[in-house]
Amino acid sequence: MSADTNNTDIVDLSLKVGLSVLGVVLFFSFFIFSGAVSFESPKPSANRLAMLEAAALERIRPVGQVRTSIEGEGQASEQAAAAPKTGEELVNGACASCHATGLLNAPKIGVSEDWVARNEQGLDGLVESAINGLGNMPPRGGSSLSDEEIRLAVKYMSGL
Repeated sequence: MSADTNNTDIVDLSLKVGLSVLGVVLFFSFFIFSGAVSFESPKPSANRLAMLEAAALERIRPVGQVRTSIEGEGQASEQAAAAPKTGEELVNGACASCHATGLLNAPKIGVSEDWVARNEQGLDGLVESAINGLGNMPPRGGSSLSDEEIRLAVKYMSGL
C-alpha cells in the first residue's frame, strides 16, 4: 500500500465519521424539536379565559370610589330642615373650629372674659359682625348658616 492510499482511506474514514456524527445530531435535533412541539400547552378553554380576565380585572380594580350623591339625600335634608338645631349644635358644627381654641384671637366659647368687651355692642351688634365678618373671621364664619342660625350661635357663645 502506498502513502496515497493511506491518505485516501483516512479522508474517507473522516468523511464517514463526520457524516455519521452529523446524521446523529440531525436525528436528535429532529426528535427534540418534534417533542417540544408535541408538548406545547393546549389552548385555554373559554371558561379558563373568562377566569383569567376576571382575575386581571380584579387586580387592576380601583382601590376607592368617589360618591357624588347619597342615597336618601332628599329625605335626610327634609328631616334636617324640619328639626331646627340648637345654638350649641350650630356652634359645634360651624364655629367651634376657631372659637373652641381661640384660634387667631377668636373669643373662646364659655370664657366670659373673652366676651365682656364684645357683649357691650349687644346681641344685634355681635350678630351683624358675624354675618358680615370681622377681623380674621370671614362673613358668616365661613359657613352657610342663615341669619337666624347665626343669631342662635352667637347667643350661645356670648352668653347673651
